[in-house]
Amino acid sequence: MSSILPVLSGLVECYLAVYVAKRAGRRSWWVLNIFGIILILFGFTAATRPAFNDMTSYMRVVGGTILFSSFVIGLSLLWIWPNRSKNRDQEG
Repeated sequence: MSSILPVLSGLVECYLAVYVAKRAGRRSWWVLNIFGIILILFGFTAATRPAFNDMTSYMRVVGGTILFSSFVIGLSLLWIWPNRSKNRDQEG
């Protein structure tokens, strides 16, 4: 169950990168897309559990995936958040 959430989060980030950040004119929208794909791969890695002999190493991978997911969500908020400085310059 813990591996489904990073996959879904990665899919949402890819959607936000293409349909929101690209249309908003952000120059680095493709970086969000790459991070979303990496997050999906981390989710699939946690789902298949390759060469995890003990739970300690598996929990490290899950913890690293959660930290990376938090990083990607933070970047997503920074890139997608509306930039209103242009509107303020036009009004004043």
